[in-house]
Formats: sequence, C-alpha cells, structure tokens
Amino acid sequence: AKKKAHETALGSFGRFIDVCFMDESIMPSLGSMDDDSTLSRYIKWVKKNQLDTIEKRAVTPSPSSKPLESPASMMSNLQSILREYRMKQVNILVDNSETKGKPVIIPEKYSLEDLFGYYNDESSFNIFAKENPEKDHTKYVAGEFHKADGGYLVLDTMKLLRSMSFSKVLDVLEKGRLDIPERRWFFGRENSMTEEVSIDTRVVLYGSTHLWYALNFYVSDFKRFFKSSAQFVTRERIDTALHEVAANIYSYAKKTDGILPLDMSALEAILEEGIRESGNQQKIIVKSDMYHDLVRLSDIQAKKDDAKAIQRKHVSEVINQSRYLNGTISDLIDDAIIEGTIMTEFDGEKKGQVNGLYVSGFVEMYGKPGRITARVAVGGKGIHSIDQDIGKTGPSFKKSIATLSSILSGIVSDEKELALKLSASISFEQSYNGLDGDSATIAQLVALISAISGVEVKQSIAVTGSADQYGNAQAIGGVNYKVEGFYELCRKKGEHYGKGGEYGVVIPRSNVKHLQLREELVEDKDNFRIYAVDTIQQACEVLMGKEWNYIQEKLFDGAQRYFDASKENDVKETLAVETGGRPDDTDDLEALLHDPVALSDLADKYGIQKEMTVDGNSLAMDPGVRLAMAYAIHADAMENVKGFLKP
Repeated sequence: AKKKAHETALGSFGRFIDVCFMDESIMPSLGSMDDDSTLSRYIKWVKKNQLDTIEKRAVTPSPSSKPLESPASMMSNLQSILREYRMKQVNILVDNSETKGKPVIIPEKYSLEDLFGYYNDESSFNIFAKENPEKDHTKYVAGEFHKADGGYLVLDTMKLLRSMSFSKVLDVLEKGRLDIPERRWFFGRENSMTEEVSIDTRVVLYGSTHLWYALNFYVSDFKRFFKSSAQFVTRERIDTALHEVAANIYSYAKKTDGILPLDMSALEAILEEGIRESGNQQKIIVKSDMYHDLVRLSDIQAKKDDAKAIQRKHVSEVINQSRYLNGTISDLIDDAIIEGTIMTEFDGEKKGQVNGLYVSGFVEMYGKPGRITARVAVGGKGIHSIDQDIGKTGPSFKKSIATLSSILSGIVSDEKELALKLSASISFEQSYNGLDGDSATIAQLVALISAISGVEVKQSIAVTGSADQYGNAQAIGGVNYKVEGFYELCRKKGEHYGKGGEYGVVIPRSNVKHLQLREELVEDKDNFRIYAVDTIQQACEVLMGKEWNYIQEKLFDGAQRYFDASKENDVKETLAVETGGRPDDTDDLEALLHDPVALSDLADKYGIQKEMTVDGNSLAMDPGVRLAMAYAIHADAMENVKGFLKP
C-alpha cells in the first residue's frame, strides 16, 4: 500500500511539472520575443521537451497494470524525474532586482574562479573523473564580474597582478563578453565553458602611483582600457572643508552610543590637530578615521576624570600619550644626544659647523638636529660631500651639493671676478643611514662660508631650508617636526635656556604658512625664536650674528688666500663639482623606469616569479607585468623606509 501511494505521488508530481511548464499563464508569450533570442530558444526547447515527455507517458502502462518496482528502481525513477525537472530550471546567476542604483562590487578574493565564476561540481576537483557531457547548468556559480554587470567592479591592482588574473580581465574588457571556465582548466584538460554572454561592467583599479606609471610603460594594452586616472587627496583647504569636517566630528560624537557630549573647546583641539597633520595652516585633513579615533580616546580620558563632557585637556592628553607611546626611537636619540654619544652642541660658536635638521620616524615622525661640518684645504678638487662619495645619498641631495657650489661660486665671482680654487669637503657627522632631500642646502652653505671666511656659527640656532642658484630660500617639508625636535633638545641641554640665551631655528619664509606648532612651544616664545629668511645672506646674518657686508669681506679674503696658494699647484680655474660615478640605477626612479635589465634584477630580488605553479599547472607571467610590479614595489619601498633621513 505504501509503495502504491508513493508511485501515485510521483505520477502526480510529474503531471504537476508538465502543467506548470505548459501553462501559458506561467510561460511568457513567444510572440513578443525575438525568435533568435537565447530566452526564446530556451522556451521552445522546454516546450518541445515537455511534449516529448507527455507522449512517452501516454504510451507507458499505468502504475496499476505494472508489477511492483523495487525500492532501487523507484529511487532511480525519482532521480530521473528530478534530473528532468532540474534541466528545465532557470539558474539565476545574479539578481540585482533589489539593488538601488548600479551595483558596486569590491572583491575580497582574486582567483579566476572568484572573478569569473566556476562549475560547482565535486568531480571538478578530481582529475581522474570522467568528463560528463551533460552539464547541470544549475551548478554554475557567478563570479564578481557577473555580479557587477551594469555597474562597477573595483579591484586592488597589485592583488590582481599577483593572482595571474590580469590578462583575463583585459580579455573580457576587449571582447565585452564572458564565459564561465571549468575548474579543471588548471590541469590542462579541455575547457568546458558556458555560452559566452555579453557583459557591461566598468572596471576600476586602485593602487600606488608608481604601479600605474609602470603598467602604462610596460603593458601596451593597459592604456587602451584605463585611459583616465584620479588621485585621492587626504587634505583640503580650510575655507572649503572646515565646516564639513567639524560637522562630521560633532555628528559622530552625537550619534555614537556611550560617548560624552563634545565641548566646543574639544572640537577646536581636534580640528587644530587635523590642521597640524596636514602640514599647512590653510589646509586640514579630511579623512574621518583620525578624528573618530580622537573622539573615542578622548571620551575614555574624560570618563577617567568623571567629567560630564569631553574637553580640550582630554584631547591634549590623548595626543600627548600617542606621541609618548610612538616616540621610543625619538627618545633614545634624545638620550644619546644629551649623554654626548651623538655629539651635538647647543651653546657657543664654531667655525665650519652648523646644526642642520632632519626628519625621520616609523609610526610617529620626529625631527632632530644633525651636526654638519665643512673643511677647506688648498687644492683644486672643488666642493664635494663625503656622504655622497661613499654612495649613501639620493639624487635630490646630489643636486643640493651642485646648487650650493653654484651659489658660492656666483657670490665670489660676481663681486671679485675671482674663481674658487680650493678643495672643500662637507659631512653629516655621525649619520649612518641614507641621506636624501635638498633641505640642508642652506645649512651646508653656511658651514662652507664659515669655513672659508673664518666667521663662527652660533650652535644655539639650527637651520633648515633649500635654495636656488641665486641664493633664494625655498620651502621644505616636515618643518613642524624639525622646529619642535630642536626645541625639545634646547630645553633639555641648552646651558642658558630660560636664562636669556638665544635659541631658535632659521626657516624659509615660504614655510611660515606651514607652521602649526605645539601649544607649549608657542607659549615659550621668549626663550625660543623662529627666524624666517628669504635669502642665504639673511640666514648667515642670523646664524653668525654679523652683517652680511662683514661676512662677505671675510669670505672674499679667505677665497683670495686659497686662490693664491692654489696658484702654485696649477689648479683649474673653474669650480669642479664631484658628483661621484654613475648613480645607482635603483636610486633614480625615472631612470629605473627606462631600464628593463635593472627592473628584471629587482624582480628576482623581490621574488616575483616568471611563472607560477597552480595546482600542478605552470602559468607564465607577462614580462611587462613582472617589470611593472618590480618597479612599483621598489618605488613604494624607497618612499616608505622611514629610517631614510630626509634633511
């Protein structure tokens, strides 16, 4: 009786399927569709298949006239019916009917299966499995490209390159069509694919500027598909962004559960930190994360004080704690300077010695003084840098040496028509890391003028700044860190600090707009001064405490003495600037971009393989992609090495 009931149910189920698929109220009208459309062909196939099925059943004996079937036979019949039913099912790969606007897809994984879909069958993982010519279309799974159809697919460029999927992306963009490969393509077996479908997906790549340049240079198809670029900024002008940033901070504090009210003084302190981090008095950071972190941490501090609202002092405490926690290396350097391990003087005067300033850091940037010395001798070798001679300087630093040579040569020859005939060396003492940047141009030139003229330099005043060939002071980066770093050490080690001593920093006037100094430094203006200068001559007056006319006369006298002494040695009458040998290819990023041999060596160094083995199958990487990856990784590494001093 149970078997008979089972057979009756299966028969009813089959008739129910037949009725559903033949019912014109369920099936769309064929008259309104193109006869050659994929959907039209599919519906015609379903109807024909159903008619054939009904015809077969019409000649099949009824269950009552058949002998009882075994359970295995009944199960086989059930599977046959279900398989037949699945064949007529529609596999909706992507459903964006509930999506508002165009879909925007940002993948987490970048394999070919994740991006382009796959056939989800266990036999796909078995290389010994027999090929099944009848694919179950309901087991095809959409990839990220399908999900982004009609919208945008946002991809991390470096992850895409590493996944070996880049060429497939370009291929899909080229054809405007997409299929789903079978998983077993990895093993070199014949691909079994779905019918290609047209796809309208906009691909957005994001990554470093260096990688973008390298792909444009080495991958010919890249610029065909990615013609436009956009660079994100983290700071904007105060007059356009301040109100929006302030509203964002206030709204976050208001809407976040458990956070105390934000006092106006606290809001001002948070905004001031945003301006300070921007490095410009006229700009402010617009990224929300920094401000939200400050609000949360300040709230914790306020609750410790049992305060009813977050106040300025709570924000200041959080900022100071952050500097303390991230300032371990900075503190160790301070200790070494105070103990005399790193020799730096903060009082008195010295000939040919200047306190320059540099910035460095890992999590938290910091500024420190660096002792720069210059020494002059009879000869005709010109001006050279000891640091440059041993190959630890970058291209910008090398330019600064050539520039200061030109400035000094011009000062002497324009007034006295006298050629510099001397040998001079400049050194950053006790500096063991790489050096780059031109912000020590003024400091090195002052040290050199002091060495030639014999006029001593005040050690209580440090200097930073670049200069052009005519001696005009030019702006530099990290001015706040540099000023604050020297201020802290003057307070700790200056013998006469707070007792009428003259301490301070010389900066280019064009850097004044970038000053956003700590509150305690601003309030200590009677003991620590900031001198803004326009020219090298003004810098010399501040650092040497003499009028420029006096310094210039002493400079001419010194230059004449060296000229006369060098005359006997028959030295050349033109200034010789030693720039060293051929620059390291890996230092000059512009030259490196045009040197595929050097890039190939870097690719080997960084372990970028020429081919990759995936599940036993060897896949070759495009040579241009490999060189582009090497360039981008190396360029980013050069910029991100925080221990690389930038005077």
